[in-house]
Amino acid sequence: ENGGGAREEVMSAGTVTQMRHVSKNPQTRRIGTRAGPSSCFQQKQAAALSRRSGRFEKKKKKLVMATRMSRKKGEVKVSSSAPESSTRVSEGAQAGSQYFQDDKRPVVLFDGVCNLCNGGVNFVLDWDVAGKLRLAALQSEAGKLLLERSGRRPDDISSIVLVEQNEAFTKSEAVLKIAEYLSVPFPLLAQFFFPLPLLIRDTVYDQVATNRYSFFGKTAECRLSDKRFDDRFIE
Repeated sequence: ENGGGAREEVMSAGTVTQMRHVSKNPQTRRIGTRAGPSSCFQQKQAAALSRRSGRFEKKKKKLVMATRMSRKKGEVKVSSSAPESSTRVSEGAQAGSQYFQDDKRPVVLFDGVCNLCNGGVNFVLDWDVAGKLRLAALQSEAGKLLLERSGRRPDDISSIVLVEQNEAFTKSEAVLKIAEYLSVPFPLLAQFFFPLPLLIRDTVYDQVATNRYSFFGKTAECRLSDKRFDDRFIE
């Protein structure tokens, strides 16, 4: 028994020595110490704040980029690696805007060699007594620039185009918009046809436009101006 008691006393002394050794080592004490409930809560709160801070920084960067883009709105830049067609469209769109710097009246773009279209031009001149509209042949220099400004190819003569300062209309929509600028009763007639589905209106327009040369013929010369209405035509 005494021998067993001695062993127990030695083991107890060794345990105390080991515990004292551990207690004197700060690093070991920190590692061995279990975090209490309040410490876990603080760690979780710190992690949540870190995540929120990261999201805030991302939103801040996006906001800065959006602000920079908004400041550059309206500026058209074409990189040196851009295709030639993109450069031409950009230059054409910018050049076409010159026709609205001093005169805000809309411009009707028509096929200058089409007999039907030329008849429509005469009709507009007769019924637009107030001179609200200007005219230009699709084949003219002004017509090509205004086509590009409207987002169309400069050689596209498939449709009549009404070019306003901030918007452009084609096909049946252009015809009805033009009618709104004419004298009574044509604005009323335009309001009568506007409710018809665009698909139906444009289908009828396309049938006439596609066969306009066959049905009505074409002139040898392109109509670019009219001496009686010098202030109404642009070239």
